Amino acid sequence: MSARGSMRITLAAVLGLAAWTATGQERPNILLIMADDLGWGDVGYNGSEIRTPTIDRLAAEGIRLDRYYTHPSCTPTRTAFYSGKRAVNLGTIAPIAPWEDFGLPPGERVLPQYLKEAGYTTWLIGKWHLGHNYHDQHPLNRGYDHFYGTNSGEVNYYTHALNRVPDWERNGEALDEEGYVTHLLGDEAIELIERYEGDAPYFMHLSFTAPHTPLQAPEESVQAYADIADFNRRRLAAMITEMDSAIGGVLAAVTDRPDSDNTLIVFVSDNGGELTAGALNAPFRGNKMSLYEGGIRVPALVHWPSRLEGGRTESAVATVYDWLPTLLSLAGHPGVADRDIAGIDLWPTIEDSAEPQRDQPIVLTSASPTGPRMAVIERGWKLIRSLRPLPDTPGEFSVELFNVLDDPQETNDLAASEPERTARILAYLETVEVAPVLGGTPPPENYDGASGPEVEPDNRPPIYPHVADSVTERPPGR
Repeated sequence: MSARGSMRITLAAVLGLAAWTATGQERPNILLIMADDLGWGDVGYNGSEIRTPTIDRLAAEGIRLDRYYTHPSCTPTRTAFYSGKRAVNLGTIAPIAPWEDFGLPPGERVLPQYLKEAGYTTWLIGKWHLGHNYHDQHPLNRGYDHFYGTNSGEVNYYTHALNRVPDWERNGEALDEEGYVTHLLGDEAIELIERYEGDAPYFMHLSFTAPHTPLQAPEESVQAYADIADFNRRRLAAMITEMDSAIGGVLAAVTDRPDSDNTLIVFVSDNGGELTAGALNAPFRGNKMSLYEGGIRVPALVHWPSRLEGGRTESAVATVYDWLPTLLSLAGHPGVADRDIAGIDLWPTIEDSAEPQRDQPIVLTSASPTGPRMAVIERGWKLIRSLRPLPDTPGEFSVELFNVLDDPQETNDLAASEPERTARILAYLETVEVAPVLGGTPPPENYDGASGPEVEPDNRPPIYPHVADSVTERPPGR
């Protein structure tokens, strides 16, 4: 970006802040908590047997977003959250594997960068998963003032390694420390909040790895769920309750601050739960990686008692890519002049139940061996288009259409009985820009999953370089 372009953005931000100040509104602190692979049926307030008293209290005191949609896996959801754009427009529709070097495209400006323009202090605690191979992918180079956690998609909760490669750091310095990951993330968040004395409001993305695999929790927590017979769900339940407890500690730190009444808290999951890992997406159909409701409709809530009258369930459709325009509006940022921003400012809906003013349908995407699978959500309707995995029908689509208001379990495919609606939505999909899909490469021959080859920290391959490491530039064409 040119110096002149940068000056225009800075001036616009200053003018936006002045306008916000003139309204008498004080910009809030923002604490956005994101769970990893938490299913609809994995929180107490949705009827789960898993004990989540902190999350349940937030739901009871706040606004529950009953139709909140994400992409069905980690990297696409984080792409949409940070950019406000559809993952399919950026090519990031698959999770980044440990051996891959793609990430959120370097030219994309993201939420913490905009918030810094608005004068915020920005912190990321936990999971990044938007690139781990080049310096320009690092959170400190994407708008964050402080980063503590993991660059990759999952780590061992005790060794802090993936495929026996350490991936645990604070601000670019690799860490060798003991502790259970969920506890460490909560402690770091508490310390930052308690010690913060800056004049600027803060934005914290507390991005838990729980309850993503590996299924690990303190043994006493697992034993507390001895009544759950299923081996995996028992451990998943323990992980979720440990996360809930960590959130409770963080909220206590928020409450102890003099600016606690001016702190917006958002809690969401990044996608639906993994059924084979013990998660429960009931009553919805589908799994993580699926475009059925169980893969993309997840727990979500907003909590700000001094501004929001709680105890309400909001039934309007909300999406992960709405957070960028919504939070920027609350932060006093003038907004983003980018035609590809797919999200909308959802605050009027959250605050006053105003009907969301969307000028385009919601498009969510998942990767598959036969090409991108795409779902279009248009009010109460959802169309899912998948490439048929049949060698004798290349390029053909399988199409399903559901009225998810009347049929949230998606048992009745109406594509044949609603031909005009089906054709219209399919025609719209043809107008959606589909960027070349990044990733999806097979693992190298020496990669054998979580057990992996033994790699000493001093000899680790350049797949998790930190700021101080030697890999500084992208090769041509990357």
